[in-house]
Amino acid sequence: MVVVLALLRQLCQFWVKVYGNNAFQKTLWISSLLYITKSIIQRYIRHSQTKLYYQHNSINNRVVKNFRTIHNYYPSPFLNNGWLQTIWAGLMEEMNPSKTKYKREIVEMLDGGIVAIDWSPNSDHLKDDAPTIVVLHGVTGHSNAPYIESLYQVAVHRGYRLAVFIARGCGNLDLRSPRLFGAADTDDCRFVVQKVAQRYPHSPLYGVGFSLGSNVLTKYVGEEGSHCPLVGFVSLCNPYNFCRIFENLGFKGKVVQKMLAVSIIKMMSRHTSELKKIEHYYGIDFVNKVFKANSLLSIDDEFTCKMRGFKGALAYYQTANSSDHIKHIEIPGLFISTKDDIVCLLKGLPMEEIRAKENLMLCLTHGGGHLGFFEGLTASKQWHPEVIMDYFEGLELCRKERLSFREEISYDDDD
Repeated sequence: MVVVLALLRQLCQFWVKVYGNNAFQKTLWISSLLYITKSIIQRYIRHSQTKLYYQHNSINNRVVKNFRTIHNYYPSPFLNNGWLQTIWAGLMEEMNPSKTKYKREIVEMLDGGIVAIDWSPNSDHLKDDAPTIVVLHGVTGHSNAPYIESLYQVAVHRGYRLAVFIARGCGNLDLRSPRLFGAADTDDCRFVVQKVAQRYPHSPLYGVGFSLGSNVLTKYVGEEGSHCPLVGFVSLCNPYNFCRIFENLGFKGKVVQKMLAVSIIKMMSRHTSELKKIEHYYGIDFVNKVFKANSLLSIDDEFTCKMRGFKGALAYYQTANSSDHIKHIEIPGLFISTKDDIVCLLKGLPMEEIRAKENLMLCLTHGGGHLGFFEGLTASKQWHPEVIMDYFEGLELCRKERLSFREEISYDDDD
C-alpha cells in the first residue's frame, strides 16, 4: 500500500510539472465526476432488474399481459440503496403532507375498542359496483401516508374507491381499549372487510397491505381460505417471518430496531392516559421500561406479550408469522419484496412457499427500500401504485372473462 501511494504521488507531481497545476485540477475534477456518474449508472441499471415469479395458467398469463410498468422500475439515481429510499419516504411525509380529505367512519368493535374506515373522496360518486380496495397501513401508518396517497392518486384515476382500514390507536384515532395494532390480530381486519362488503355488496373487493398491515392481510387471507370475500390482494414489504428477520441482528438491524421503537413509543405516548389504566392489572411498567425501550423486541416483550398472554416475544412472533398461512391462500395474490429492504429483511421471504402456489405471484426488485420505490430525478413519484392497479385490472379482466386456474408444470421468471 505504501509503495502504491508513493507511485501515485510521483505520478501527480509529474503531471503538474508537465501540464501545470490548473490542468491537473481540471483533470482530477473531470475524472472524479466521470467515476461518480459511472457508479450511479451501474447501480441504476442493476436496480432496474425486476424478477417476476409465477406459474403458467390462464389467470396468471392474462394478468402478466396486463402489466405495463412492473419491469420498468428505475430508482432515483440519488436514492440508490435501501437506507436512502426508506429515509426519503419519511422525509416526504414531513415535507409534502397529503391534502386528500378522507371521510372517516368509526367502527366499534365487540370489546369496546374502535377502528375506522377512511373512505376516499370519490367513494360516493362512483357506481355501487365499482371496485373497492381495502388498504391496511403500516405499524404507525394512516391514510395520508405517502405510500397510500400515491396509490389513491392512481386508483381514483382508474375508477376504484379506497377503504383505508385505520387500526386501533393509529391515524389520530382514540384508544378506547388497552389494545394496539398487532401483527397477529386479524379479527379487526375480518370485521372491516365484512363491513365494506355489506356497504357495497355489488362491488368486487380487493386488498392491499403495507409492511405490518401486509402481514395481517396475508394472515387473514390464509385463515379465510376459499371463503375469503376478496377477489385478490397485493402484499407489499411483508415481514413474513418475524422469527427469521429478528435473529442475529447486526449493527444495522439494531439501528432499525431503534428507529421502529421511537416511532411506536411516539404513537403510544398519545394514549398514555388510557394505557395507564391497565398498567397494574397486566404488570406493565410504561414509564421505566416500555417508554424507554430501545428496540421493537423490547416493546413486544414488555407490552405486547403481556397484553396478549404470551410468555415472550418469540412465542408471539411464532403466532404472528404470515408465512405459515401462505399454503392456505386460495385467492390470487401478488407479493412485492425488495432485496434492500432495511426493515423486512430478505431472509424472511418464503420464496418456495409462494412459488408452490398456482394462484400466487412474487415480484422481487433489487431496490426500493422499505415502502420507498421512488423513481425519477426528483424522486417525487413511487413505482408501486401502477403495478398494484395493473394487477387488479388484470384480475378484473379474468373475472369478467370467467377464467380459472389451470396449472401447467413450468415456472417463469418472465425474463
